[in-house]
Amino acid sequence: MNKIKRYLAACLLAVGLWACENKTVEPIAMYYQYFPVSIGDETIYNVTAIIYDDFTNTVDTTRYRLKEIVDTTYTNNEGDKTYIIYAFKEKDGSWLPFQTYTATPTRLRAERVENNQRYIKMVFPVVENKSWKGNAKTNLDSWDYKYLNTHKPFSVSGIRFDSTLLIDQALDSNLIQKVRSFEYYAANVGLIYKRNLFIDKSNNKPKGYDNTYRIESYKRRR
Repeated sequence: MNKIKRYLAACLLAVGLWACENKTVEPIAMYYQYFPVSIGDETIYNVTAIIYDDFTNTVDTTRYRLKEIVDTTYTNNEGDKTYIIYAFKEKDGSWLPFQTYTATPTRLRAERVENNQRYIKMVFPVVENKSWKGNAKTNLDSWDYKYLNTHKPFSVSGIRFDSTLLIDQALDSNLIQKVRSFEYYAANVGLIYKRNLFIDKSNNKPKGYDNTYRIESYKRRR
């Protein structure tokens, strides 16, 4: 009887090992397509910039179009490919040089340098409610970025995007200040909408800004 039990146990163990060896491991979906970048990519945004001036107690609103073009690449000190992006601001029908950015997508994150600040825009894989310190490489306040509404449709400027995600960056409102910052990205497109708001009310007069970017059109080189 004991021999039969030992034989059955050995058979079960062999079957289990065979099943483990032949089990198919599904690859993890990283969703890099939410941060696409290639030489020749072009995006135009409609920008609304609102400035709150506590000295003059005025609110100034400026609207303009901003074009971003991915121009070239280089290898950074960590050995990662970095893309140089030139931004142009439209004035009187002409595109004038405005700013230069860089974008560095890697296996585990996507970084972008704006105004000499390096932001960790995304971390991979994309997972609902996953959070990270997006300002960790800047000298700005520490914000907890978080993925929300992942892989959901969203429309901007009359354009419907079937798969998007929201990156919630900051939300704080009190008697002293109001802060709101978030960005929407679409698969195979990238940034489609963002808002950055900061208003200081400590002097009983609002001081700060409220900037909104809405995608108007895009071209992707694939």
